Amino acid sequence: ILLRLGQLANSLENKDIAIPSLRLYTELMPNDANALSELGMLYKSVGLRRAAQECLEKAVELAPNDLTVLTRLSILYEDLGYYHKAIKCYKKRAELEPSDHMPHLGCGDIYFRWAMESKNPSTRYQLLQKAIDSYNEAIKRCPESFSIWEALAICYASIGDFEKATKCRKKAKKIQDKLRK
Repeated sequence: ILLRLGQLANSLENKDIAIPSLRLYTELMPNDANALSELGMLYKSVGLRRAAQECLEKAVELAPNDLTVLTRLSILYEDLGYYHKAIKCYKKRAELEPSDHMPHLGCGDIYFRWAMESKNPSTRYQLLQKAIDSYNEAIKRCPESFSIWEALAICYASIGDFEKATKCRKKAKKIQDKLRK
């Protein structure tokens, strides 16, 4: 009952009920990785990042191959600026689900964000190259994704390869036009 109450309250965005319900449930059922993961995301949503990290890391210990738990921890790590850890989680997810483009897209986004924060031009370039590699892996799995082609165009433009940036932008535009029809 506590789990369902917490989930229902969360779906209604009533965190004042959702958090205590899920917290009590996870105290009674400490090995429920999904409940811990959900509680971690609730903590994150109200700014309790340390509590979120503890819940999500425990959830991954309990269910190291759970795609949802790994994704949630990746998202939290990225928000905390723990880019190496976030990428490690996404790479683990990619191993578990080789045909899925999302972990590669996640890595690309993290590398790009990291590059934009870097003050060192050499490091920035290397991170942009890793973003490009990650986005290319995502495109292999989902070649008709407008957003991946757009992200790739931005990366190429950021390293000064305007020819490739233009080609990627044209591909994105073609996909977008097709989606509008």
